[in-house]
Amino acid sequence: MQLDSVDLLVNTYLHYGYLPSLSTPSKLHEIDKPNPRPTFSVSEASQLFNKIMDDVVSQHTNKEGRCIVPLSGGWDSRILFGAVMDRFPKNKISTLSFGAPGQLDYKIGKKISAHYDINHTSVDLSQQEISWQKLRQSVEIAPWTYTPDAYFNKLAISTVMPNKDDIIVSGFMGGPLTGGHYTNNSPEDEKKAFSKKQRKVKEKWLPESGFHPEASLPPVSDTSPLSPSEQLDICVRQSNCISAIVTPCQKFSQWSYKMGALQSGTQFLTPFTHPEWASYWLHAPKSVKKNQELYLSILTNLYPELSALPSKYSLGAPNNSRLRKRFARSKRNLKRHLGNRLPMLGVRECSGINYLDYDHAFRKREDYYEVIKTAKNILKENNITPWIDIEGLIENHIANKENNGKTFLVLVGLALNLEREGVV
Repeated sequence: MQLDSVDLLVNTYLHYGYLPSLSTPSKLHEIDKPNPRPTFSVSEASQLFNKIMDDVVSQHTNKEGRCIVPLSGGWDSRILFGAVMDRFPKNKISTLSFGAPGQLDYKIGKKISAHYDINHTSVDLSQQEISWQKLRQSVEIAPWTYTPDAYFNKLAISTVMPNKDDIIVSGFMGGPLTGGHYTNNSPEDEKKAFSKKQRKVKEKWLPESGFHPEASLPPVSDTSPLSPSEQLDICVRQSNCISAIVTPCQKFSQWSYKMGALQSGTQFLTPFTHPEWASYWLHAPKSVKKNQELYLSILTNLYPELSALPSKYSLGAPNNSRLRKRFARSKRNLKRHLGNRLPMLGVRECSGINYLDYDHAFRKREDYYEVIKTAKNILKENNITPWIDIEGLIENHIANKENNGKTFLVLVGLALNLEREGVV
């Protein structure tokens, strides 16, 4: 356990859904300034990106192996997909998406792959059964992070059956470095804003009353090349939470694009954590990070056709069609309105959901119900969260009085990790 008392650990996890460290990894602050001084032009950034990708691809020493790209509806995986297509024959590229039908992250990767005639695997998570034992095995590999995100990521990767001759190229850290999460507040204001934004369940206050979540965050350094917001996002959230979910590295602690290997021997590579790429962006002025303007310009500069294809930001419509984007937005808003106002119609707007509609799963699926019931029994028998009426939450959820899917995931994750630690 990373925190100094069980009570603090429980309350921190109930708030964040993961555990921040007491300090930030020192090597993430050790970033030399680029030499010579960059101009931060589109052509310069594009050249650097191509250099980084050449370094990464050089790790693919066996030409019989594949390059596997997890391809979502966002920009990070898309720009990597464009670079991979420049460097590999089509028959050596495989793409992967996962989620459930109707979700943008699930279907856009499939559409893009079909557009370029690339072999693609779609993993429908709604067809995957969970159990306490499966999730328990997952937290052994990826403890104290979001549940069941790490389990589903590893499950999806396994479906493409990677072997030691393959490499996996992941978009981990693309957004955080290039301005996707950048803000410019004082250190104390950043900690308050970060703890508020990172609150996993916003509909209910799960920790004990009087708990101050910013007190669980490590100090912000005033000598780091990382801004306060980057220190919290990169050195806390990405390091302690996201890395264990999407890579084989349990904790991201140094700038390297080699994130380890899967059990199959497949090398897992993350170009956006390359030291030269990190140095470039961590010394970039605020102006080029605003709205990720420079970063997104690389995509449109190098891969104009790819950038025009539908994304989750255009709600599945072509990025260059304002009319179709407006129609998609209206359709989404109507479905949301009907779902909220008239739940008896069974209309659910799921296009922007990651992984699964957990409210639906905990209400309709026996495997999900058994998992939350097990978590309830463990937490109740060990008097871990006596201030939370878990039985009442379950009853209200089943009766459609409340949507408590996110709450249940946090409680399940808490019970699983406490069991792993031997606390319960």
